[in-house]
Formats: sequence, structure tokens, C-alpha cells
Amino acid sequence: WIIHEALQQQQKWLAQGIDIQVSVNVFGMHLQRVDFVERLESILQEYPDSDPSVLELEIVETIALENLKEIIARIHGCMKLGVHFSLDDFGTGYSSLTYLRQLTVSTVKVDRSFVRDMLHNNEDMALVENIVGMAQTFNRKVVAEGLETIEHGVPLIRCGCDYGQGYGIARPMPPSELVAWV
Repeated sequence: WIIHEALQQQQKWLAQGIDIQVSVNVFGMHLQRVDFVERLESILQEYPDSDPSVLELEIVETIALENLKEIIARIHGCMKLGVHFSLDDFGTGYSSLTYLRQLTVSTVKVDRSFVRDMLHNNEDMALVENIVGMAQTFNRKVVAEGLETIEHGVPLIRCGCDYGQGYGIARPMPPSELVAWV
């Protein structure tokens, strides 16, 4: 349902001149479905005006992914359709480094708990810098979640973080307000 909603909204924005990627969280149990790729392909066919590359599926990595080999094959199947993947809340799961190395995601999202406290906690700053560095080593884009102020943005830019997400950029808003905000 939510993938349908996201693609419908993306098409509405596209008709208004805003070409923007939409993201949807997926859990390990979703990726364990044998028919995941086929179901996704069927949904994408219902939205022929949307390029599949505008859809990013965010793997909520705090859930242990069972049958990692099968999940990797499903991710590859989805990527062949043009869909992108990101690893959400990176650094909070028990197998974060395994996932970073083995899952062919294009983006790593640094968990907000590290970003929020990095200005006042040297350990969190070191973690953010190292996560950004590791992601770059694996040729992944990096999004810092919890970017609340310009003061948070400055060290993130200095350490090479690609993108930020949080109230420092925009507060949550109804889809109808995005065009005016952009």
C-alpha cells in the first residue's frame, strides 16, 4: 500500500514540475518474502510515468536479516528493475558492518542518535566521521539523519557527508506544501 501511495504522490509532484525521489521503509520480513521482487515489479508497472529509479527502499537494519544470501539476491532483483536501496539507522543494529559490506545499497543513513549529540560528544563525532569514511570506502552516499541546525551541518560537510535530513532542512509537511517549499 505505501509503495503505491509513494509512487502516486511522486507522479503528482512530477506533474507539478518537481522531480524528487521517494523513500519507503522495508523491514527484513518484507525482504524475506519469496515473491518480493515480483510484487514490486507488478506495482512499478502500474506507474509507467514514474522512473523506477525515483523509488528508494530503506532497509530498517535494526532487524536481524535472516537468510542474508536470499535477501541479497532479492535486492539485486529489485535493483535490476531500477530501484535503489539505503541502509536506514546505520550504526544501531547488531550487524551493521556486515550489512554495509554485503548489501549492495547505494546509501547509508547515519542514525540520528549519533548526529544529535556529535556537537557535544567527541565519541559521537568520531562515530559519525568514521561511518562517513567507511561508507565512502564502499562507494555509498551518506545521509545524516537528525540534522537539526546549521551548527550540525558544518562538521558534516567537513567530514564529507553527502546529504542531511532533519528539521534543520525542513519540518515534516503535507505533500501539498512541498511544491511551494521547493
